[in-house]
Amino acid sequence: MKEIKIRDLVIDDQNPFAGDKLSRQAEIENLTELLLNVCTPAVFAIDSAWGTGKSTFVKMWQAYLKQKGVKVSVYFNAWETDYAADPLIAFLGEMNSSLQEHLKEEWGGNEAWSKVKIIGSHIAKRSLPVLVKLGTAGLVDMDQLVEKELSSLSEGLTKDSIKAYDDSKSEIKSFKDNLNAVVDTLNEQYPVVVFVDELDRCRPTYAIELLERIKHILDIENLLFVISIDKKQLCHCVKSVYGSGIDSIGYLRRFIDVEYNLKKPEVGSYIGALYEAFDFDSFFEKRKQYNAFAYEREHLSNVFVLLANAFGFTIREIQQIFSKINLAILATKENEYLHPALLSFLIVVKEVKPALFEEYVKKESTPENIIAFLYSKFRMPSRLESFECALIEGYLINAKSSSYESKIGLSLEKHQQVLENTERTREERNYSDWVVNVAKGAGGSYRRIGLDVLVNKIELLNQFNLADAGS
Repeated sequence: MKEIKIRDLVIDDQNPFAGDKLSRQAEIENLTELLLNVCTPAVFAIDSAWGTGKSTFVKMWQAYLKQKGVKVSVYFNAWETDYAADPLIAFLGEMNSSLQEHLKEEWGGNEAWSKVKIIGSHIAKRSLPVLVKLGTAGLVDMDQLVEKELSSLSEGLTKDSIKAYDDSKSEIKSFKDNLNAVVDTLNEQYPVVVFVDELDRCRPTYAIELLERIKHILDIENLLFVISIDKKQLCHCVKSVYGSGIDSIGYLRRFIDVEYNLKKPEVGSYIGALYEAFDFDSFFEKRKQYNAFAYEREHLSNVFVLLANAFGFTIREIQQIFSKINLAILATKENEYLHPALLSFLIVVKEVKPALFEEYVKKESTPENIIAFLYSKFRMPSRLESFECALIEGYLINAKSSSYESKIGLSLEKHQQVLENTERTREERNYSDWVVNVAKGAGGSYRRIGLDVLVNKIELLNQFNLADAGS
């Protein structure tokens, strides 16, 4: 059976980089040397746009740290907990689950941690509702809360004894002292590392409050935070909370000690990995018995690399578009024409310029406008060196012609004029020669492309709603 979409990568603790399709190993190894040799408390930020693989990066990093001897690390998905009224409670709940195996009775770790939970609950905003909502998450034992804490907590509420954390300095100090005791006992050679993921996807107030908690409540020795962010999006969060006039970049500097921009992955290698994941090679290999399909694999791969780079697609966007191409392939018979280079370009155009796609596929339209859009993405002189660009243009022209009626306008004639003009450069003449050959013969198959068939496939693809893969 064939895969229909990319599955979330499962990180192997014993071999963290086994599924490393974006060549992240060197980055993680180098960052680890820095991470484990800085003074704490500290906050690292891994900055990259949403959909570029930050979640996979930090999960690989966490697994690698275990191999390096980091005894305790915590993965906290902020987005999954932003229903909580206060991020401190959600954070302590996740910490509670992660630390259980390390809290040993013989050194009193449970006692200190219990104090951290109780005091943290008092510090949190709207303490009682939040405790009741999250009690089953393991933060507190609800039976014990009802029997031992509820009456005193309710009494405290009526007496206004629980104040906002910035007015309760004694509680904050006690919280930090007890958390420091827990972390000190857990720490042997390296600090406790906390990975905070998906922060930029949270509601703005929750994201800002979590940063405030990390800065003012969780800033203790031997506790080190790594937060993965889309800084541009996080700046929007800051402005939505504090107003458009705030210096959002300056505001975020208050919370981040070291910022690292994740390297842009090599698109060609990643697309090669997608070929493997979807088993495209077996599909194209079977079709090589037909001369017309002999170069389909190379055409699809090379054209899609070209498009992904030109449009600046994120890893997530590449996954989504490739999943649609995969569905089209799964719905194609072994001896059926597919024209994957043109198919992939039209899928991309429908994603980014749907009105242009609709105009092109109308029977009465000519391809000039969509070719102009192609030219806007691949400008001279680089376009003249790109066979893939000429391939797309030739297919766009071919698909608008037929034995009975041609709707290609002047798009082919201008290339024929170039070929007849001896004053044109060799590069210009080569490019036009490529376009004319493809346009007249559909890449050597001497068959007109059935645009209606391709359009039907693309329209069918848009009836599917493929869930997003992990970032």
